[in-house]
Amino acid sequence: MIPKRQEQLIKESAIDWTIARPGVLTGGPHTGRYHVVGESSKWRNGIILRSNVREFLVRQIEDLTKLYEAPVLAN
Repeated sequence: MIPKRQEQLIKESAIDWTIARPGVLTGGPHTGRYHVVGESSKWRNGIILRSNVREFLVRQIEDLTKLYEAPVLAN
């Protein structure tokens, strides 16, 4: 299934969702420093630590500010 179709199925479902779109994933020590860009058209390029993506996703369990959004994550 192509990613566009997968996102469509998630968005049309009855569940609460947030789709994280990370830049190029890298390893390294956690920094907690990254940008969350709401509009993918404003994102050009970037990298992000896997640990920072993990932090964002775990926060979204209780922080509903990005509920029903698909933000781009980058350093």
